[in-house]
Amino acid sequence: MFIIGLLAAIAIPVYLSHSTRTKIAEALVLSTSAQRTVEEYWRASGVFPDNNATAGADPGPNYRGAFVSRIDIASGIVTASFDDPALSDGVIVLTPSEAGSGLIWSCSSPNIPSNLLPPDCR
Repeated sequence: MFIIGLLAAIAIPVYLSHSTRTKIAEALVLSTSAQRTVEEYWRASGVFPDNNATAGADPGPNYRGAFVSRIDIASGIVTASFDDPALSDGVIVLTPSEAGSGLIWSCSSPNIPSNLLPPDCR
């Protein structure tokens, strides 16, 4: 009985961590379209779009996924919001910066523990 409890004590946190990372990966995949839209707008106008509508992107809620509730653009910054109890009020923030003739994207989160984020977002 002790061994089963010990295995559960190890396996359950590992599973929950993996499950949360999968949810975060969904946000990064869904954000790709919004990032591309921001980059196209920037290339055409030389400035970052103010919001989804200015960028010509779908409204934020149209980017829904299994765990992502919306993706919004604000001043070129793409923010993916989660609709999942494990990530309640969690967001992934993708921030563009100019690099020659293109953009470089940095990833961060103000409220998701760094150990759950992909290496590029830590």
